[in-house]
Amino acid sequence: MKKSFTQIAAEVVEELYPADEENTPDINVESIVKRLLRQFTKFIEIMGGKVEELKNGQGRMFFEDDEARFLKIVLLQLEKKEGVVYDIMKRKEPAGSIEEVHDLIQMMLDAMSEDGITDEEAQALVNWLDRLFQFSFWVTIGNCHRLVDGVALNLLPQPYTHSMIHIQRFYSTLKKSFAETTVYAAMMLGELGEFIRNAMELAETDDPSDLYGKEEDAVKSEYRQRDTNVVEFLKANPEIRQYVEKRMGATVEEVWNIKDVLQGE
Repeated sequence: MKKSFTQIAAEVVEELYPADEENTPDINVESIVKRLLRQFTKFIEIMGGKVEELKNGQGRMFFEDDEARFLKIVLLQLEKKEGVVYDIMKRKEPAGSIEEVHDLIQMMLDAMSEDGITDEEAQALVNWLDRLFQFSFWVTIGNCHRLVDGVALNLLPQPYTHSMIHIQRFYSTLKKSFAETTVYAAMMLGELGEFIRNAMELAETDDPSDLYGKEEDAVKSEYRQRDTNVVEFLKANPEIRQYVEKRMGATVEEVWNIKDVLQGE
């Protein structure tokens, strides 16, 4: 059973400020929960993520049992103003590179290991952080960049004419891959938008997330994140957006139930 961010934050408040203790100060639970949400949002942004990707169609965040446990640790450190999570949140600048994000994640793992986290729990935490910040994807992209630099260095010892022959072949391979992924993205998004629009009409709903299963289903969360990425992609590629809208017979805003997201940015 998933728990909402509000439920988990309220549990943190109850744990830190138990109502049955005489010395517990008067507190405003709602105010503390809102503050924790702001601090959690900043923590996610510092680490290179976007809290919007965790929200459902109603703008709420839900977490699996393992995720809820780790979120509770994060919120406890934020409210107690101590620990590596709080130190990261207090940074003035976001992480500047994928290497720095790696270092920050490792700091979290090391700190939690000192608190008695097991190997299985550590792996579950790594999986949660990886999904939260899409870390593996960007690490792989970084490795691709390093391989390109490595190819260039390997060609330098050769005669210039020979190195140019090899690099032109390599360049052609990259251009072919870029063209294939661009065409695939356009075709896939056109088919996706057309399918979603037809499915929404059959289901008599104006929210595509209603098509993705129950609220606690992990697949639903992944599909919502996919939709967020689709909108971001179409923001950056107006030509593909034009093709997709023509194929769907509707605007991106209408199909993905967004308002003015793509306007004036």
